[in-house]
Amino acid sequence: MKKEKFFIVNCILLFSLVLLYKVSKYILRLNGIGFLNVVNFTFATIFTILLFSILIQVIVLMYYYTNRNVTATVLIGFIIGGSMVLYLFGCIISYAFTDVEHIIEKDGKKMVAYVDSFLQVEVKYYDYINPFIRGNKIRIYEDYGSGGFDPFEKDEVLIPIHFTYYYDN
Repeated sequence: MKKEKFFIVNCILLFSLVLLYKVSKYILRLNGIGFLNVVNFTFATIFTILLFSILIQVIVLMYYYTNRNVTATVLIGFIIGGSMVLYLFGCIISYAFTDVEHIIEKDGKKMVAYVDSFLQVEVKYYDYINPFIRGNKIRIYEDYGSGGFDPFEKDEVLIPIHFTYYYDN
């Protein structure tokens, strides 16, 4: 009985976390702002921990509900363990393709710069609001040409090939 209560509490926590994140993200989007990557990564980490905790509890509960049938428990354990490994692999790949984020000062204003350097180095600047929130509209767009580097990590000053300033009208 104690195991089921812990399982139910974890399920409620996971559901509440996802609901809180999605509702707050929706409210921010309605107001023209959004989360910085640090908030998204924190949510993803807590979500993963809770999800894995629930999956491990499923294995334990299945062991007790199948009258301690080792074959069924091992089979379910392999399926859940394999899905956990695939999930972690997907998280690593997703993290590798996430745009790098820098908080910089540009034209006398604090901004958040997102660098996409996969094939073409593109930098998109957004308004900086606080350590967790940024603006949603692109304020400045810069194109540095061929990809593979981060212009903010270079020692020399790089000049963009093409840039566009977006103003509120």
